[in-house]
Amino acid sequence: MLASQLPFEILAHIASFLLVNDRIPCVQTCKSWKTPFEESLWDTVEISSRLKLFAVCSSANPSQNIYQKYGHLVRKLDLYGNFILSDTQLSVIQQRFPNLRHFKTGKKNISKTSFGRTADWNSWTSLTKLCVDTTRLGYSHAEKNVLEVLSCLPSLTELELEQYNWEKIMIFELKDFETLHMYLPRIEHLSIQLKFASLTPEHLSQMEKATPAISLKSFKLGYGSLDLRWICYFARKYPNIRLLEWAINDDEDLEYEHEDETMRLLTSLPYVFPHLNTARMYSSGNPDQLHLTFWKLLRPFNVPIKDLINEFCYHKDEKARLERNITECVNAVSETVEIFNVIGYDFRDPQIISTGFNNCSRLVDLNIHECNTHITLNSLLDHCVSLKRLRFSLGSISIKQKKIDYSITHGLRILDVTGATVESETFNYLSLRCRQLNYMRLNGVNVTGIVYQDTGCLCLNMPYTDFKLLHIHCVQFYQQSVNSLRNSNLNLVSLSLSSSVAHNDQTKIKNRSTDIRLYNNIYSRYLASSIWFHTFCEDLTIYRGRSKVRILEEEEVSYAYDYYHSGHFHDSKNTESSEEVYRSNEGNVAMDKWHQDLPRGYAELKCEYIAKYDLRLEKTYDDRFWQNVYNGLTKS
Repeated sequence: MLASQLPFEILAHIASFLLVNDRIPCVQTCKSWKTPFEESLWDTVEISSRLKLFAVCSSANPSQNIYQKYGHLVRKLDLYGNFILSDTQLSVIQQRFPNLRHFKTGKKNISKTSFGRTADWNSWTSLTKLCVDTTRLGYSHAEKNVLEVLSCLPSLTELELEQYNWEKIMIFELKDFETLHMYLPRIEHLSIQLKFASLTPEHLSQMEKATPAISLKSFKLGYGSLDLRWICYFARKYPNIRLLEWAINDDEDLEYEHEDETMRLLTSLPYVFPHLNTARMYSSGNPDQLHLTFWKLLRPFNVPIKDLINEFCYHKDEKARLERNITECVNAVSETVEIFNVIGYDFRDPQIISTGFNNCSRLVDLNIHECNTHITLNSLLDHCVSLKRLRFSLGSISIKQKKIDYSITHGLRILDVTGATVESETFNYLSLRCRQLNYMRLNGVNVTGIVYQDTGCLCLNMPYTDFKLLHIHCVQFYQQSVNSLRNSNLNLVSLSLSSSVAHNDQTKIKNRSTDIRLYNNIYSRYLASSIWFHTFCEDLTIYRGRSKVRILEEEEVSYAYDYYHSGHFHDSKNTESSEEVYRSNEGNVAMDKWHQDLPRGYAELKCEYIAKYDLRLEKTYDDRFWQNVYNGLTKS
């Protein structure tokens, strides 16, 4: 079949995957393509200004108003920007776009004068997705008006009610939820921000008669006060949800006195979230106590959560709180959780959480983000035996100095560390224990360790590690014994192969090359033994002169090697240097003065092999790239 003979429906489907700029040439490709690709250009309309709003609502005749002429083709309408929609304008929009599927409003676009008044919501019975900001609906009985609108939209499968003004937030009672689901029998995704009325004995009686909303797959909550017994209602009402998301704010009035009764009610239910596999919990300040209680309540019911995000934000320091939250959470999901993201903000005091991950035998992906915590890596890996990827930021990593049984290997594949301090012994442990570690990113990391007096070397010894990809971005190396890390960094770095490989497996080496990327330049070379890098200041006459990195020439490498292996480094430590060394604010010398960095020592990363290596002096933000790397591993 020729491309010009493709059916209209197939061409329209193809158009939905193309960017607008790619659809336009297709309109002119051939006659049969013109209509489907031209109509696809009207799939989505955005109104972001008063001028655009006036153009849409203009009373000009159809031949002059393109929205009146082509509005029937529009399926998605997004309103955002600094304007308020009047009731009349909303009514006109409903007439202009009668076949709408998705309708979304911004923070200021809908008010109590334009929502649920004279506009005809029955004209949008085809609507399947509605996202409305209810901030300006701050009037008495706003809930009633919202429900009246929803009664006209039986085809809705996705509903989002957002709220930014907590003083005038809507309050839902039990009967309001029942009414909502009566009006929306097909609803699959529900996201609401509102307060929940306190439950009375009559409400509890009604709860037992609640008809399950079996079509609902995801439920997202952002709310004010909450009676814990609402959890029982949600467990009964939503047996098929796969995703649960809760966001708790600082100033909310939370009630905990019904914990025992809530547990009794949950125990009486035939099921408690039997299909819930993804949970996202967000809290700031003290309200994280609700999440603690939630996990305690779920623990007896073996809820099958596989993917979990716990986000905490504290304004008061409490060292034990984070670990307590993680421990309670893990106790509830340890037998099923596979992906665990722990995200923290404003942790001023160092946290300790390694012991919080006891017996996570199924955990394959762990992300500890900005929790200002210390982890002992060997203890963590002992508890998380199936871990494939570890991401860690803001804190420190070391190994516990104890007898380690290296015969028990670990299957860790990716280590991704950002903005943390890592002890050099950790890398030797990783190489001995994690023989499948092929991918590592050190991003904005400080590496500390012992600089040996006889060789001047701070060694990151990874003799059994074969890197497929290694990123070293904005990494500083420091001598562990130096009191202050400032201006005491080691500016010489050596990348080398372990001696056993370099001397005994030359065939393997000659069949492989190494890509070394410095900024925008790529050097592909045969890595026989080692490559040396030097970080220097481009212009010392400028305050905070720019730092750069270069590969040392062969004669410079020979000079450095002789210096460190003929006793000169040891002699320099016992002799006061008479030469004045001028350095930048970051502790760097000029490029031609590289030998002045020799007395400081050097850092050496020694491994079996590196296929691709990326060295940069600036911190990078390429999380999407590394996510793609991980996705590739999980699919292979």
